[in-house]
Amino acid sequence: MDQPSDLPTAAIQLTGTYSAYYTGYYTVGWSFDVNERIQLTDLGIFDFGDDGLNYSATVGIWDAESSSLLLTEEIPSALQQGTSYIGGFRTVGIEPHMLEPGHYII
Repeated sequence: MDQPSDLPTAAIQLTGTYSAYYTGYYTVGWSFDVNERIQLTDLGIFDFGDDGLNYSATVGIWDAESSSLLLTEEIPSALQQGTSYIGGFRTVGIEPHMLEPGHYII
C-alpha cells in the first residue's frame, strides 16, 4: 500500500521549452481559475536552470476581479536559507490560506 506524501502537490506543471531574455526588476506570472475551494500551503517560483535562485524573489497572489493582493511571500536566493524543489519550482511553506472559487493572478 502506498504511503501518503507529506510533500505538497504542484498546482502547475511546465512542459516543452522556454527561454528568458530579460534583466532587471519585472513582474511575470499567470492567471488561473479555481473551480473549488483549495488550501495553499506553499508558494514558489520557477527555477530556470534547476540550480537555485541567484536573487530572492517575491511571489504574490491577487484576486483578478478586485485587484487585491491576497498573500505574498519571499522566496530566498540559493545563498540564503534552503527551499524545497518541487516540479521545477523553488518553494517555501506559508501559513495555510484558502482560495475560494474565482479568478486569480500569480
